[in-house]
Amino acid sequence: MKNIFSKIKYICAVPKSFLFCIKTLSFKDALKVPVLIGSGVKVFGCHKGSILFSEQPSMAMVRIGLWDGAGRNGYKKLTIINVDKGSSITFGKNVVIAKDSRIRVMGGGQLILGNDFKGNYGLEVMCREKITFGEDCLIAWNVTVADGDGHSLYMDGIDRNSNAPITVGKHVWLCAHSTLLKGATIESGSVVGFGTLCNKKYEVEHALIGGVPGKIIKTNVDWDITMRD
Repeated sequence: MKNIFSKIKYICAVPKSFLFCIKTLSFKDALKVPVLIGSGVKVFGCHKGSILFSEQPSMAMVRIGLWDGAGRNGYKKLTIINVDKGSSITFGKNVVIAKDSRIRVMGGGQLILGNDFKGNYGLEVMCREKITFGEDCLIAWNVTVADGDGHSLYMDGIDRNSNAPITVGKHVWLCAHSTLLKGATIESGSVVGFGTLCNKKYEVEHALIGGVPGKIIKTNVDWDITMRD
């Protein structure tokens, strides 16, 4: 029964999704409806050239605002996708962004989400420069990723807070309530612990990072998506 309801939800999403694809993609690619968006997704900006793919476009390879998230905590909540002109999001295949997420790409920023990216509810992304996620990244609930400060900070009349890229490698797990700020680098196979704030480069693969500010607690760690009883 659950699978039936999921299929109905996806079918109902097709008309709105097709209009979104027509607005942002070539007609040939739009016919494939590679991006499915839920009824509760609010779209701002998103012009031709603002939605790109690292793989050949295929039906529903990206699904935004259709999953309620862990514990259904995103149920009936809005998702916001805002891509300014001159900015872009590049999607891999099998990308899922849950309800109650807010994705903002502005000022010529580039957001790159690799294959099998999964973002839980409450995901906040603010991209002004460049944010890159490798393949197979799992983002827990209420995670914030921002490569800029949002407002200017002046010292002696000089703007001191420039943007800086964020890079996340392959197979990285960002645990709930963690934050990645400008200049952060998380290497492949790593885990960022609950509530951790990352504001620098952590140049060790398979690291467990925790604390405020974050530091490497353990190395040679690994993880998988299997839920434990």
